[in-house]
Amino acid sequence: MALRPGGLHLLARFPADAAAGSDVGMMRRAWAHGLAPAALSTQFIGAGAQGLLLGFTNIPEDQAPAMASALRRALG
Repeated sequence: MALRPGGLHLLARFPADAAAGSDVGMMRRAWAHGLAPAALSTQFIGAGAQGLLLGFTNIPEDQAPAMASALRRALG
């Protein structure tokens, strides 16, 4: 049986006063680095939810370190 590429989602939560700013701002900076997270605050019912939904399904293993570095630069 062949293995199929796969992955999962990771929810990264941040306090409302995070040094990196709002999750929408973080999302936009990540987009500028070629990534596509979703801002939690735009999908949350209620107030105060800050975070990013990070999906990494089907990312080739050899590209994962470069993508993690891009996210770090974006949120830096």
